[in-house]
Amino acid sequence: TVFSVAGVFVAAAIFQPAQRRIQDAVDKAFFRRKYDYARTLRAFAEKAQSVFTRDALARTFEAEVQKVLPVESVGILPDGVPPTGADGGWTHPLRSASGASHGVLALGRRKSGERLSPEDAELLQAMAGELTVNLERIKLQEDVIYERASREKSEELNRLKTEFISTVSHEIRTPLGSIRGLAELLQTGKIRSREQQEKTFALMASESGRLSRFLHNVLDYGRIELQARSYELRRTCLQDVVREAVGVFEPLLKSQGFRLSLALPERAVELNIDADAITEAVINLVDNAVKYSADRKVVDIGLVERE
Repeated sequence: TVFSVAGVFVAAAIFQPAQRRIQDAVDKAFFRRKYDYARTLRAFAEKAQSVFTRDALARTFEAEVQKVLPVESVGILPDGVPPTGADGGWTHPLRSASGASHGVLALGRRKSGERLSPEDAELLQAMAGELTVNLERIKLQEDVIYERASREKSEELNRLKTEFISTVSHEIRTPLGSIRGLAELLQTGKIRSREQQEKTFALMASESGRLSRFLHNVLDYGRIELQARSYELRRTCLQDVVREAVGVFEPLLKSQGFRLSLALPERAVELNIDADAITEAVINLVDNAVKYSADRKVVDIGLVERE
Protein backbone atom coordinates (compact mmCIF):
# COMPACT_ATOMS: atom_id res chain seq x y z
CA THR A 1 0.00 0.00 0.00
CA VAL A 2 2.79 2.41 0.94
CA PHE A 3 4.62 1.71 -2.32
CA SER A 4 1.39 2.17 -4.28
CA VAL A 5 0.64 5.55 -2.68
CA ALA A 6 4.24 6.65 -3.18
CA GLY A 7 4.05 5.55 -6.82
CA VAL A 8 0.92 7.68 -7.35
CA PHE A 9 2.68 10.79 -5.99
CA VAL A 10 5.78 10.10 -8.09
CA ALA A 11 3.66 9.61 -11.21
CA ALA A 12 1.76 12.83 -10.50
CA ALA A 13 5.00 14.75 -10.06
CA ILE A 14 6.42 13.34 -13.28
CA PHE A 15 3.33 13.85 -15.43
CA GLN A 16 2.29 17.30 -14.06
CA PRO A 17 4.54 19.24 -16.49
CA ALA A 18 3.44 16.97 -19.32
CA GLN A 19 -0.19 17.61 -18.42
CA ARG A 20 0.44 21.36 -18.52
CA ARG A 21 2.03 21.11 -21.94
CA ILE A 22 -0.77 18.89 -23.22
CA GLN A 23 -3.36 21.36 -21.87
CA ASP A 24 -1.59 24.27 -23.58
CA ALA A 25 -1.50 22.34 -26.85
CA VAL A 26 -5.23 21.58 -26.57
CA ASP A 27 -5.99 25.22 -25.77
CA LYS A 28 -4.03 26.44 -28.76
CA ALA A 29 -5.53 23.88 -31.11
CA PHE A 30 -9.16 24.06 -30.05
CA PHE A 31 -9.65 27.23 -28.01
CA ARG A 32 -7.08 29.49 -29.72
CA ARG A 33 -5.61 30.55 -26.38
CA LYS A 34 -2.08 31.57 -27.33
CA TYR A 35 -1.39 33.77 -24.36
CA ASP A 36 -0.93 33.73 -20.62
CA TYR A 37 -3.94 35.64 -19.26
CA ALA A 38 -2.32 36.88 -16.03
CA ARG A 39 1.02 37.69 -17.65
CA THR A 40 -0.60 39.67 -20.48
CA LEU A 41 -2.77 41.69 -18.11
CA ARG A 42 0.15 42.36 -15.76
CA ALA A 43 2.43 43.45 -18.62
CA PHE A 44 -0.12 45.98 -19.86
CA ALA A 45 -0.79 47.29 -16.33
CA GLU A 46 2.93 47.85 -15.70
CA LYS A 47 3.49 49.65 -19.01
CA ALA A 48 0.34 51.74 -18.63
CA GLN A 49 1.60 53.19 -15.35
CA SER A 50 4.57 54.79 -17.12
CA VAL A 51 2.37 56.55 -19.72
CA PHE A 52 1.07 60.08 -19.16
CA THR A 53 -0.97 60.95 -22.26
CA ARG A 54 -4.16 59.49 -23.69
CA ASP A 55 -2.65 58.88 -27.13
CA ALA A 56 0.41 57.13 -25.70
CA LEU A 57 -1.84 54.94 -23.56
CA ALA A 58 -3.95 53.99 -26.60
CA ARG A 59 -0.78 53.03 -28.51
CA THR A 60 0.45 50.92 -25.58
CA PHE A 61 -2.88 49.15 -25.36
CA GLU A 62 -2.91 48.45 -29.09
CA ALA A 63 0.63 47.06 -28.99
CA GLU A 64 -0.19 44.67 -26.14
CA VAL A 65 -3.40 43.52 -27.81
CA GLN A 66 -1.67 42.91 -31.14
CA LYS A 67 0.88 40.69 -29.40
CA VAL A 68 -1.71 38.20 -28.19
CA LEU A 69 -4.70 38.81 -30.47
CA PRO A 70 -3.66 40.16 -33.88
CA VAL A 71 -6.68 42.19 -35.02
CA GLU A 72 -7.33 44.46 -37.96
CA SER A 73 -7.71 47.62 -35.85
CA VAL A 74 -7.74 48.92 -32.29
CA GLY A 75 -9.05 52.34 -31.27
CA ILE A 76 -10.81 54.43 -28.64
CA LEU A 77 -13.83 56.15 -30.18
CA PRO A 78 -15.68 59.15 -28.71
CA ASP A 79 -19.13 58.51 -27.31
CA GLY A 80 -21.80 58.47 -30.00
CA VAL A 81 -19.43 57.55 -32.84
CA PRO A 82 -20.47 54.16 -34.28
CA PRO A 83 -17.55 51.75 -34.85
CA THR A 84 -16.86 51.00 -38.49
CA GLY A 85 -15.76 47.67 -39.94
CA ALA A 86 -17.09 44.27 -40.83
CA ASP A 87 -18.84 41.86 -38.51
CA GLY A 88 -16.74 40.00 -36.02
CA GLY A 89 -15.33 43.02 -34.19
CA TRP A 90 -15.64 43.82 -30.51
CA THR A 91 -16.66 46.98 -28.62
CA HIS A 92 -16.65 47.86 -24.95
CA PRO A 93 -17.67 51.10 -23.18
CA LEU A 94 -14.92 52.68 -21.10
CA ARG A 95 -16.65 53.90 -17.95
CA SER A 96 -14.91 54.62 -14.67
CA ALA A 97 -16.25 53.68 -11.25
CA SER A 98 -17.58 57.25 -10.85
CA GLY A 99 -19.62 56.87 -14.04
CA ALA A 100 -17.42 59.12 -16.19
CA SER A 101 -17.19 57.99 -19.80
CA HIS A 102 -13.86 57.84 -21.63
CA GLY A 103 -15.26 56.68 -24.95
CA VAL A 104 -15.72 53.25 -26.49
CA LEU A 105 -13.01 50.68 -27.08
CA ALA A 106 -13.41 49.19 -30.56
CA LEU A 107 -11.50 46.24 -32.05
CA GLY A 108 -11.75 44.94 -35.57
CA ARG A 109 -11.85 41.27 -36.59
CA ARG A 110 -8.94 38.96 -35.98
CA LYS A 111 -6.49 38.95 -38.86
CA SER A 112 -6.87 35.16 -39.08
CA GLY A 113 -10.58 35.61 -39.85
CA GLU A 114 -11.62 33.77 -36.68
CA ARG A 115 -14.10 35.24 -34.27
CA LEU A 116 -13.07 36.29 -30.80
CA SER A 117 -13.64 33.45 -28.33
CA PRO A 118 -15.21 33.93 -24.88
CA GLU A 119 -11.71 33.63 -23.41
CA ASP A 120 -10.52 36.41 -25.74
CA ALA A 121 -13.43 38.61 -24.69
CA GLU A 122 -12.70 37.92 -21.03
CA LEU A 123 -9.08 39.04 -21.43
CA LEU A 124 -10.09 42.13 -23.41
CA GLN A 125 -12.63 43.12 -20.77
CA ALA A 126 -9.97 42.86 -18.08
CA MET A 127 -7.54 44.91 -20.19
CA ALA A 128 -10.32 47.43 -20.92
CA GLY A 129 -10.87 47.81 -17.18
CA GLU A 130 -7.16 48.51 -16.68
CA LEU A 131 -7.29 50.90 -19.64
CA THR A 132 -10.21 52.81 -18.08
CA VAL A 133 -8.41 53.13 -14.74
CA ASN A 134 -5.39 54.64 -16.45
CA LEU A 135 -7.51 56.93 -18.62
CA GLU A 136 -9.09 58.25 -15.43
CA ARG A 137 -5.62 58.69 -13.90
CA ILE A 138 -4.39 60.66 -16.91
CA LYS A 139 -7.51 62.84 -16.87
CA LEU A 140 -6.99 63.65 -13.19
CA GLN A 141 -3.33 64.47 -13.84
CA GLU A 142 -4.30 66.73 -16.74
CA ASP A 143 -6.89 68.46 -14.54
CA VAL A 144 -4.26 69.07 -11.86
CA ILE A 145 -1.79 70.41 -14.46
CA TYR A 146 -4.49 72.63 -15.99
CA GLU A 147 -5.50 73.96 -12.59
CA ARG A 148 -1.87 74.67 -11.72
CA ALA A 149 -1.29 76.39 -15.07
CA SER A 150 -4.46 78.46 -14.59
CA ARG A 151 -3.33 79.49 -11.12
CA GLU A 152 0.15 80.41 -12.37
CA LYS A 153 -1.40 82.38 -15.25
CA SER A 154 -3.67 84.22 -12.83
CA GLU A 155 -0.70 85.04 -10.60
CA GLU A 156 1.27 86.24 -13.61
CA LEU A 157 -1.64 88.44 -14.72
CA ASN A 158 -1.88 89.93 -11.24
CA ARG A 159 1.87 90.59 -11.27
CA LEU A 160 1.60 92.26 -14.68
CA LYS A 161 -1.31 94.38 -13.48
CA THR A 162 0.68 95.53 -10.46
CA GLU A 163 3.72 96.24 -12.63
CA PHE A 164 1.60 98.10 -15.18
CA ILE A 165 -0.06 100.26 -12.53
CA SER A 166 3.32 100.97 -10.93
CA THR A 167 4.84 101.96 -14.27
CA VAL A 168 1.90 104.16 -15.24
CA SER A 169 1.91 105.82 -11.82
CA HIS A 170 5.61 106.58 -12.13
CA GLU A 171 5.32 107.94 -15.66
CA ILE A 172 2.36 110.13 -14.74
CA ARG A 173 3.94 111.32 -11.48
CA THR A 174 7.09 112.61 -13.21
CA PRO A 175 5.47 115.22 -15.53
CA LEU A 176 2.89 116.07 -12.86
CA GLY A 177 5.71 116.71 -10.40
CA SER A 178 7.45 118.91 -12.94
CA ILE A 179 4.31 120.92 -13.62
CA ARG A 180 3.60 121.32 -9.90
CA GLY A 181 7.18 122.39 -9.21
CA LEU A 182 7.10 124.99 -11.95
CA ALA A 183 3.70 126.24 -10.79
CA GLU A 184 4.94 126.58 -7.20
CA LEU A 185 7.92 128.59 -8.43
CA LEU A 186 5.59 130.96 -10.24
CA GLN A 187 3.37 131.26 -7.16
CA THR A 188 6.25 132.13 -4.87
CA GLY A 189 7.20 135.05 -7.11
CA LYS A 190 10.86 134.00 -7.33
CA ILE A 191 10.70 134.22 -11.14
CA ARG A 192 10.23 137.92 -11.81
CA SER A 193 11.54 138.53 -15.27
CA ARG A 194 9.00 138.34 -18.05
CA GLU A 195 11.35 136.23 -20.16
CA GLN A 196 11.84 133.60 -17.41
CA GLN A 197 8.12 133.48 -16.72
CA GLU A 198 7.34 132.84 -20.38
CA LYS A 199 10.02 130.15 -20.47
CA THR A 200 8.49 128.53 -17.39
CA PHE A 201 5.01 128.64 -18.93
CA ALA A 202 6.42 127.02 -22.09
CA LEU A 203 7.98 124.24 -20.02
CA MET A 204 4.67 123.62 -18.24
CA ALA A 205 2.87 123.44 -21.58
CA SER A 206 5.52 121.05 -22.91
CA GLU A 207 5.17 118.76 -19.87
CA SER A 208 1.38 118.90 -20.14
CA GLY A 209 1.61 117.86 -23.78
CA ARG A 210 3.96 114.99 -22.92
CA LEU A 211 1.59 113.84 -20.18
CA SER A 212 -1.35 114.00 -22.61
CA ARG A 213 0.51 111.93 -25.20
CA PHE A 214 1.45 109.35 -22.59
CA LEU A 215 -2.14 109.01 -21.40
CA HIS A 216 -3.23 108.60 -25.02
CA ASN A 217 -0.82 105.69 -25.39
CA VAL A 218 -2.06 104.11 -22.16
CA LEU A 219 -5.65 104.31 -23.28
CA ASP A 220 -4.83 102.81 -26.65
CA TYR A 221 -6.10 99.28 -25.96
CA GLY A 222 -4.58 97.82 -29.12
CA ARG A 223 -1.05 98.76 -28.11
CA ILE A 224 -1.53 97.31 -24.66
CA GLU A 225 -2.82 94.06 -26.15
CA LEU A 226 0.23 93.81 -28.40
CA GLN A 227 2.46 94.44 -25.36
CA ALA A 228 4.41 96.93 -27.45
CA ARG A 229 5.00 100.64 -27.21
CA SER A 230 4.67 102.70 -30.34
CA TYR A 231 7.55 105.06 -31.15
CA GLU A 232 7.41 107.93 -33.63
CA LEU A 233 10.96 108.20 -34.94
CA ARG A 234 11.90 111.55 -36.44
CA ARG A 235 15.15 113.27 -37.29
CA THR A 236 15.74 115.29 -34.12
CA CYS A 237 18.58 117.33 -32.62
CA LEU A 238 19.55 115.67 -29.35
CA GLN A 239 20.83 118.92 -27.86
CA ASP A 240 17.33 120.42 -28.07
CA VAL A 241 15.80 117.35 -26.41
CA VAL A 242 18.32 117.36 -23.54
CA ARG A 243 17.96 121.14 -23.02
CA GLU A 244 14.17 120.82 -22.84
CA ALA A 245 14.34 117.92 -20.37
CA VAL A 246 16.85 119.71 -18.16
CA GLY A 247 14.87 122.95 -18.43
CA VAL A 248 11.98 121.26 -16.65
CA PHE A 249 14.15 120.80 -13.56
CA GLU A 250 16.41 123.85 -13.78
CA PRO A 251 14.25 126.35 -11.83
CA LEU A 252 13.44 123.75 -9.18
CA LEU A 253 17.09 122.69 -8.85
CA LYS A 254 18.31 126.23 -8.41
CA SER A 255 15.66 126.96 -5.79
CA GLN A 256 16.84 123.91 -3.80
CA GLY A 257 20.48 124.93 -3.98
CA PHE A 258 21.64 122.48 -6.66
CA ARG A 259 24.43 123.31 -9.04
CA LEU A 260 23.53 122.19 -12.53
CA SER A 261 26.24 121.56 -15.12
CA LEU A 262 25.28 120.97 -18.75
CA ALA A 263 27.91 119.99 -21.35
CA LEU A 264 26.67 119.69 -24.94
CA PRO A 265 28.73 119.46 -28.15
CA GLU A 266 28.68 122.53 -30.37
CA ARG A 267 27.96 120.59 -33.56
CA ALA A 268 24.33 119.47 -33.84
CA VAL A 269 23.89 115.76 -33.04
CA GLU A 270 20.90 114.50 -35.01
CA LEU A 271 19.37 111.03 -34.83
CA ASN A 272 16.12 109.32 -35.71
CA ILE A 273 14.52 109.20 -32.27
CA ASP A 274 11.23 109.51 -30.42
CA ALA A 275 11.73 112.86 -28.69
CA ASP A 276 9.15 112.09 -25.98
CA ALA A 277 10.85 108.80 -25.08
CA ILE A 278 14.31 110.39 -24.85
CA THR A 279 12.92 113.32 -22.85
CA GLU A 280 11.25 110.89 -20.48
CA ALA A 281 14.53 108.97 -20.02
CA VAL A 282 16.58 112.13 -19.32
CA ILE A 283 13.97 113.48 -16.89
CA ASN A 284 13.97 110.19 -14.98
CA LEU A 285 17.78 110.26 -14.76
CA VAL A 286 17.83 113.85 -13.51
CA ASP A 287 15.00 113.15 -11.08
CA ASN A 288 16.93 110.20 -9.61
CA ALA A 289 20.09 112.29 -9.42
CA VAL A 290 18.20 114.89 -7.38
CA LYS A 291 16.60 112.30 -5.09
CA TYR A 292 19.82 110.45 -4.27
CA SER A 293 22.38 113.27 -4.22
CA ALA A 294 22.44 113.40 -0.41
CA ASP A 295 24.63 116.31 0.75
CA ARG A 296 26.49 116.92 -2.51
CA LYS A 297 24.01 118.97 -4.55
CA VAL A 298 25.70 118.77 -7.92
CA VAL A 299 24.13 117.40 -11.09
CA ASP A 300 26.37 117.06 -14.17
CA ILE A 301 24.70 116.29 -17.50
CA GLY A 302 26.70 115.61 -20.64
CA LEU A 303 26.00 114.58 -24.20
CA VAL A 304 28.85 112.68 -25.86
CA GLU A 305 28.92 111.78 -29.56
CA ARG A 306 30.60 108.49 -30.45
CA GLU A 307 30.61 106.12 -33.42
